[in-house]
Amino acid sequence: MDVFAELFKSDVGILSTITIVVCVLISVVIGFWVRKQVKKDEQKHQQNQAE
Repeated sequence: MDVFAELFKSDVGILSTITIVVCVLISVVIGFWVRKQVKKDEQKHQQNQAE
């Protein structure tokens, strides 16, 4: 468990933790945005087929 102690106590460990958290958050936001764009495109495609 020395890894976790170093990860949360040293300056480099804290910066690494912040970087990992930011990368995960960016991935989640991009995932939601892509899902929204796909749904919007599907609705547009269905409206074009109905016409």
